[in-house]
Amino acid sequence: MKRLFLALRSSLLLCAALGPVPMLASSHEVRPAFLSVTERPDGRYDILWKQPSMGEVAVRLVPHIEGGVLDRAPSDIQSASDFRVSVWRDIDPGARALEGRTLEIEGLGETITDVLVAVTPADGTTAQGILHPQSPRMTLLVRRRIMLIKTITAFTVAHSITLAATTMHLVFVQPA
Repeated sequence: MKRLFLALRSSLLLCAALGPVPMLASSHEVRPAFLSVTERPDGRYDILWKQPSMGEVAVRLVPHIEGGVLDRAPSDIQSASDFRVSVWRDIDPGARALEGRTLEIEGLGETITDVLVAVTPADGTTAQGILHPQSPRMTLLVRRRIMLIKTITAFTVAHSITLAATTMHLVFVQPA
């Protein structure tokens, strides 16, 4: 018992002695990226991509919209000391427009950066969302009822398959 008391007293004295000593701490600067998708009255789109950088150095983050919508070179690229902006103008995604297409940010999963997304259809309303490293993709705007039903059905089927596979121990998920 005496030994336990001495060990406890020594620990308390050590904590009291180190308590006022300032500890060094460091953190990472985290600045989000930003993607703006704006539909023009003629049905074409302008897309702005702003990502953080440090001078000429930037994390490799590349936006992709299903169907190769952003596969061409940007119309304009501007850089500043802490960000880079790429703009695609006059994008014609075809008859399907962007409804129900998947937006994915390549490289986001290897970062600690989030991406703010704003989608503004021609009627001027804006839908916003956030992509995180653990979920680097989203489905863009669904305005027609049939597309909404297809999107909900696809989500429900995918969720059910994932749940069933996990329940039957076909897929194992490690807790974080």
